[in-house]
Amino acid sequence: FETGTFMGWTTGGSPQVINTGGHTGWHSALLGGINQDYDEISQEVACPYYGDKVVVHAWVYMSTDDWEEWADWFQLAAYNNLGAAGYSYYYNNNQEDMWWPWNFSSSGSGACTPGDTWTVRFRSETDGSLPTTFIVDDVSLEVCCPEDTYEPNDSFNAAYAVSPGDFSVWLCPNYDEDWFQFNASSGKIIEADLTNSGNLDGNLCLYRPDGTQAACSTNPGAGEPEQIEHVANQSGSWRVRVFDPTGGTSTEAGQLHIEIRDQSTPTNTATSTPTRTAT
Repeated sequence: FETGTFMGWTTGGSPQVINTGGHTGWHSALLGGINQDYDEISQEVACPYYGDKVVVHAWVYMSTDDWEEWADWFQLAAYNNLGAAGYSYYYNNNQEDMWWPWNFSSSGSGACTPGDTWTVRFRSETDGSLPTTFIVDDVSLEVCCPEDTYEPNDSFNAAYAVSPGDFSVWLCPNYDEDWFQFNASSGKIIEADLTNSGNLDGNLCLYRPDGTQAACSTNPGAGEPEQIEHVANQSGSWRVRVFDPTGGTSTEAGQLHIEIRDQSTPTNTATSTPTRTAT
């Protein structure tokens, strides 16, 4: 609320932005008072990318002169357009004159998917007797991506060291890259395969130990597999880079396969001598 306005928020009743200090900074939102019926502020947030956890956080401060228990209350709510929701209440008989943290989280596959929205709402209701005010500040909504044990591995130098094998790759948030490094000797065949899942349009590139690009597989379109097969011309730490040129993320992890093998030894084939038949 440091802009001094409710920019980005939808309001009801008569909430105020005050400049007498907040949990941090100088501004905060004040709801409630006396005989106001209700005050409300809310904000709808579009899911920026696929996430398996949504965390909402805020700080609340209550001040009251009302001796009647449960007369005034403050509701904190977070809900999405698919029905997932969480609600908390503070009443005027709760401990006053201190900042309280409020946390809400929703976890699981599809907790946040592009095209869906989450709404954060704060609402106070007060009676016509002595005043109760609620101050809210430092509101945040965070979308957490699925766990990726390889992060941070978003550059050549930060590539995650692995041995040849199979790996699950999450690209999140937007324009994330995943880099993997492995040792290969000159003359070996390096094979890298990426099976894309969900709406992942993952591309695959191979880099030499000196940082130059050796090969790329960039099939257009989400869900299409990518494959690289390349004969190493340097010995050392090679890299595989997985990225989505569209900046998108996926509802499922892509599957990366890295393999190193020897070149096949040519087989000598003797040419048979034709049999001459006397006539």
